[in-house]
Amino acid sequence: MTVRETLGRLLRRRREPDFVRSDQYWQDRYATGGKSGAGSVGRLARFKADVLNRFVADHAITSVLELGSGDGSQLELAAYPDYTGIDISEAAVAMCRKRFAGDSAKRFLTAIPEGQSYDLTMSLDVIYHLIEDSTFADYLAALFAASREWVVIYSSNMTHAEAIERFPEFAATRHVTHRRFSDWVDENQPGWTLFERIANRFPYDTANPDKTSFADFYVYRKRQDGPAGGD
Repeated sequence: MTVRETLGRLLRRRREPDFVRSDQYWQDRYATGGKSGAGSVGRLARFKADVLNRFVADHAITSVLELGSGDGSQLELAAYPDYTGIDISEAAVAMCRKRFAGDSAKRFLTAIPEGQSYDLTMSLDVIYHLIEDSTFADYLAALFAASREWVVIYSSNMTHAEAIERFPEFAATRHVTHRRFSDWVDENQPGWTLFERIANRFPYDTANPDKTSFADFYVYRKRQDGPAGGD
């Protein structure tokens, strides 16, 4: 990494809001002009778009809900027939409404509309930002409850201890907690099964952190032999 790149990363860190809790961090980050992050631009964004656009076309998806839609950078590359983006940050929602003002196939809200369901619900680079256990569990429960058939998760899938052992620098990042979310799904969503895992085209490299990722795609499908959901 060059001196210029190092200084740039340090300056970005200084602009980030202090961490209090997950929801407040992201509300403050967008309200102060922050962005979703490096995973939503460049080659990582194109990789995600390639996978998701192909999936939507191959499975004749007609409606998509993204839980944690952020600043809309990733969405610029999307080809979805109908899209609803949910984010707790009013600043992020306002940003996206302005950004996609001329696109009637896209809408942005701060909560999932009551009683609504979608062919596909998805979570992109969100789960490892859910620091509190209750926030993590509530988020995943909502993600699966809103889907009629498919759930796509793009995230790391390892414990935080495992992540730090592999990448010690993660210990200093307060707004990231890695989780083996698949264990939660197995225990709490027996009506769903893992359909496919798609490895990242650009696996994480400590020498190039902004253009690589520790996240992979995990595609879940509602079981055809019984109702989804668990106690």
